[in-house]
Amino acid sequence: MRVLWLCNTMFPPLCEHLGVPCPTSCGWMYSAAMGLLGNKNSIQLGIICPSDTNIIGRFLINGIEYFVVPNCGLSSYSISHIDDCIKVLEQFTPNFVHIYGSETAYSAVVCKACSGKYPILVNIQGLASGILRYADGCLEFKDKMFVTPLDFYRGTFPLLKKSMFRKRGEMEKYVISSASYVIGRTRWDKAHILSINPSINYYHLNETLRDSFYEGERWSYENCEKHRIFVSNSNEPLKGTHQVIKALPLILREFPDTELYVIGPDVLDYNFRQYLHFTGYQMYLRSLIKKLNVQKQVHFLGTLSEIKMREQYLKANVYVLPSSVENSSNSLGEAQLLGVPAIASFAGGTPSMVEDGQTGFLYRYDDTEELAYNVINVFNMQGKAEDLSQNEMRMAFVRHDRKRNAELLMKIYNTIFQEISQC
Repeated sequence: MRVLWLCNTMFPPLCEHLGVPCPTSCGWMYSAAMGLLGNKNSIQLGIICPSDTNIIGRFLINGIEYFVVPNCGLSSYSISHIDDCIKVLEQFTPNFVHIYGSETAYSAVVCKACSGKYPILVNIQGLASGILRYADGCLEFKDKMFVTPLDFYRGTFPLLKKSMFRKRGEMEKYVISSASYVIGRTRWDKAHILSINPSINYYHLNETLRDSFYEGERWSYENCEKHRIFVSNSNEPLKGTHQVIKALPLILREFPDTELYVIGPDVLDYNFRQYLHFTGYQMYLRSLIKKLNVQKQVHFLGTLSEIKMREQYLKANVYVLPSSVENSSNSLGEAQLLGVPAIASFAGGTPSMVEDGQTGFLYRYDDTEELAYNVINVFNMQGKAEDLSQNEMRMAFVRHDRKRNAELLMKIYNTIFQEISQC
């Protein structure tokens, strides 16, 4: 069985071969590939890797055939991109194509190139059409007026967040309408997918996460840093970091020694060259932190490797996922695998991952008072948080079981292969 993947990232062996930096995100995708090939399945795997580098070509590494092609924009592409993809299809001749992520322009490129000749399976990650209405993180109009040189260069003005997702959402609807098969994992994504393409074959398959989160030390109250909050993304308004900052004064009133640690560039301490890499949203965070006078309590950690991320989870007293919308957050899954007490906004597919009060705590996204209450509650639990931690781990190890997920993916592949063989 020959299966061609579209991935929006390069896998570590390919990066090492080409001498380019290894991305810090999407490691779960490489884990999924290794799980699939490690089961001694009769799979020949090819991968299209859109790249922004000058290195283009075909590479066979550890049994995987990589096709590195020129990347296109998030919401636009050209005929040349379709032609590149057609050449890859002709070279690899897959039985079907598996697209990871429905919301990028290159996903639409692959669908155009397949042109009905190759069956398409889409793996849902985010859902741009579903995210659209929440893309600005519910910021007030005045808070969207922060603009930096990077926003002018990239066109990433906070005021235009919804319009950016609108374009991607239109392409996503084309991708889902073009596919015969789709993989999702939450009630939320299933509802949105079937609203776009009621006749598509929907398969439920959970994510396999990054390897280091399955092994080694687990979270414990004894070893964590008390009253330390961890947030894993501050790059976009929809990730909701501003909501945690707004809740911080209420938390500090009960626990004055509380510290907030956030993944992202340090907007509180920078030089002019670093400023050129900031977005308007990040400058809004700076303004909000100063307005609330919590500069001493908020710490930005930059971009971290997988191992460093793991260390931050284990140090935290609580992990917060404050997004205005998510499908199924891998960061939340990683926190649960480690047993870190988790608080998440009741948004998108997150309720499919958290049973309120049993495997974490949920709150309404815009209710910063309830967010603060939940954080204070976890801090007050002290050693009793170990029970919550154990519940999280039991649930997460079932949901993210590497062997079971690889077997289910192979079962899906076999079902599709048998169906297309009979046509």
